Amino acid sequence: MRRDLSLPYRAVQGGHAVAQYMMDYPGTWQNEYLIYLDVPDLQALERWIYKLDLLEVSYSAFREPDLDNELTAIAVLNHSKLFKKLRTMR
Repeated sequence: MRRDLSLPYRAVQGGHAVAQYMMDYPGTWQNEYLIYLDVPDLQALERWIYKLDLLEVSYSAFREPDLDNELTAIAVLNHSKLFKKLRTMR
């Protein structure tokens, strides 16, 4: 999620991304953990999408209608090594 958005807004956007993931890949999430990580801004989030595409990692992106369909969050299933340098949402 994007750190340039307010904390409550980030949490909501993360929830939207998870819901999108569940619709895109039904039945794939089989655990009880949900970890929110953040990036500085839109450009950083777009770079992550580029990287995930290159690595052929499945993900879902959420674009917020209230922000002119701007990318606000992505959801990815268990790629801890890939994201180890990102910080948890604060």
